[in-house]
Amino acid sequence: MQIDATKVLVVALALAWDWPAIARPPQQEGSAVSADEASPGLGPAARHERTVRLKVEPPLDVSGWKDYRSPDTARRLSCWFTLAPLTLGVTMVVAGSVAPNVPVIVVGIGNMAVGVTFGPSVGYAYAGEHLRGWGVGALRFIGYGIATLALADAALENLCDECEHKDTSGVVLLGTSALIASLFSTIYDVAAASRAARRSNASHGIPDLAVVPTVMPSGTTSSRGLALVGRF
Repeated sequence: MQIDATKVLVVALALAWDWPAIARPPQQEGSAVSADEASPGLGPAARHERTVRLKVEPPLDVSGWKDYRSPDTARRLSCWFTLAPLTLGVTMVVAGSVAPNVPVIVVGIGNMAVGVTFGPSVGYAYAGEHLRGWGVGALRFIGYGIATLALADAALENLCDECEHKDTSGVVLLGTSALIASLFSTIYDVAAASRAARRSNASHGIPDLAVVPTVMPSGTTSSRGLALVGRF
């Protein structure tokens, strides 16, 4: 039988051209590409360290991250805007009492009133809850005003020796109740301001994030850094 040399050569070239596709199966998305294929001359340990994993992940949606509100920032704002005016006011009242100065005392009392009434509302305003923050601040202002007037009226009634003494127990009870409720509201809003930020983030579909230290292994060594973690 006579063999056509031209046909044999064409068949051999066709097989040689398709051989890489036949010998190597196609890679799947998300599969590992080992160093055996990329660097066949390396030893087993080196090939293990140089293994690269290809991951196909969906793109991160960052359109709403500009609306992120930090819970720690909300709490600090409420705390500082409460303590700073309160401390300044107490200092001014004490200084005005030592060297009698009525305007200084009045301004000091005003600073104290602003600090304990509207100071805790700043964290809620930062989180976008303006009605919740400033509305409760206005209620606190009214509560402190009622408490001050009631207790002052009861004190003046008892200081007058020549006046007919009246039963001020009801007035004292009203003033004390208003003062306790207002103080509780001040402390609670400072402590819970971070929840307002979390509610704002949840309404915008943003997870609660935090930056934490982490140690990442890299072959035989490890590297330290920071990681962004959150509750999704």
